[in-house]
Amino acid sequence: MIVLGPVLSFSFFLLSAFLIGTLGFWAMFIGWQFIFITIRLFVVLNIFLFALNLTFYSWLFNRIFKKNNI
Repeated sequence: MIVLGPVLSFSFFLLSAFLIGTLGFWAMFIGWQFIFITIRLFVVLNIFLFALNLTFYSWLFNRIFKKNNI
């Protein structure tokens, strides 16, 4: 369960990087407005997931080190 958050966000990051990388190819077939909406959506979601992971890891770090009294 602890591994699930980072794995999900990393796979989502890879997916969004792949989609943004292939946008030049998509542009030949699909309208530009759709592409810009997609970029905005994935960038916002990645920022949100990154912030979520940072808070999760800081909470986990605090919990582990407070328990061990290091």
